[in-house]
Amino acid sequence: SFCTLLWFPPPRASFRLRARTMSGRSPLLSKSTSSDPDELTAADFKALEHYKYSGTDFSLCSKYFMQRYWTAVSECVPKTIAPNALTLTGFIVSTSTSVILAYFALAGLPFPNWVWAYAAVSLFTYQTLDAIDGKQARRTGCGSPLGELFDHGCDALFTPLINLTSCIALGFTATETFFYCMAVNSALFFSLFEQFSTGTLDLGYLNAPVDGILLSCGVLFWTAFAGPQWWATPFAAGPLVNLGAITIPVIGTTVNVSFFTKANELLFAVGILGSFFTSLGNVAHAWTMPLAHARVNRVATLLPQTILGASIIALGWYAPALATGPYAFAVELAYGWLVSFTVTRMTVARLCRRPYDPLTIPFRATLFATLLTGMYAVAARVTGGEPNAALLGAPFALCVFVTLLCYARMAWKVFRRLARHLGINILTMTEAQLARNRAK
Repeated sequence: SFCTLLWFPPPRASFRLRARTMSGRSPLLSKSTSSDPDELTAADFKALEHYKYSGTDFSLCSKYFMQRYWTAVSECVPKTIAPNALTLTGFIVSTSTSVILAYFALAGLPFPNWVWAYAAVSLFTYQTLDAIDGKQARRTGCGSPLGELFDHGCDALFTPLINLTSCIALGFTATETFFYCMAVNSALFFSLFEQFSTGTLDLGYLNAPVDGILLSCGVLFWTAFAGPQWWATPFAAGPLVNLGAITIPVIGTTVNVSFFTKANELLFAVGILGSFFTSLGNVAHAWTMPLAHARVNRVATLLPQTILGASIIALGWYAPALATGPYAFAVELAYGWLVSFTVTRMTVARLCRRPYDPLTIPFRATLFATLLTGMYAVAARVTGGEPNAALLGAPFALCVFVTLLCYARMAWKVFRRLARHLGINILTMTEAQLARNRAK
């Protein structure tokens, strides 16, 4: 997607005017209003003067173990390296796993065990670099709203990929993969919705960026040793929960009810339930805490994405071929990257203290694809047939392209304008910053 940034020309100078910034410089600013949501205005830059990062991390693992490790690593990083360069390096390393997996999948080859070991190492590297970029920003005095936006943007873009990687490593069925990805990607939206509403990123005692990633690393390392089939092998001692023979009322049929007969069923339940209750907590917290600023509209921000996500889940339940067909990955990535685009656009709105419009182009494209496939599935059922799996998922493949294109355009315009306004570079230190760090 960063290569796609080259498609867009720089903004025209005729639509800019001079204004003073926090640093005392006078870069060019947009006029006060713009119909383009990716165009930053003078009012947006004025709001950035009040920027201050706010976040809490209550993870016990982070407090007693990982923070010490991250601090030690950050002190080994030269002060000439920009924090965003660390973020981008972690993103590239982590996404390389998806490239490797895609190669073997498209070639029809089984995944060798070393792939899972590499995935574990790359994921741990990503977590480390993602954790120390903020420490590097504080060490070098380079903390800025651009850094927070860049960090959130890379995290959001990577999340759907690690979700799919984890599902493959755990040997999930296609149906389990669909519902797992929908649940976990939705949890990302609700987590950033809370930050959008309150202005603070709150991470609980057990949270995905710390504990979830460490658990995923453990899963990937074990998969490298035992293979994905280990997770789908029934327990030798039988199911963890066995309710025995139960007679269903009215029908009178007797069935044997048991849960968690395999390890991946247990982890599937943990992922689904954890995402559900965490999302409920995020929404409750967002509704009970003071708003980050007066222009936050919680209902207008929350409802469209929630309804769309629920509609896709319902469509997957009504037409299972959507989750098992040749375009199943396209459906999961289309929704996952829609969430990525949405939370990044929400971060821009929060930093600039402006209203957020949820009806973005990727949202409309995904909504149209959902309505189109839904009508086709219903029509097929009404006529006594079953919907074609390829026709169900094909519209979502187009949504993936549209969303990534819009994401690249947003990154190109917003990141460059922020960097210009703040008088800094995106991936390197300025001469003034280098001189200040050398003097310390």
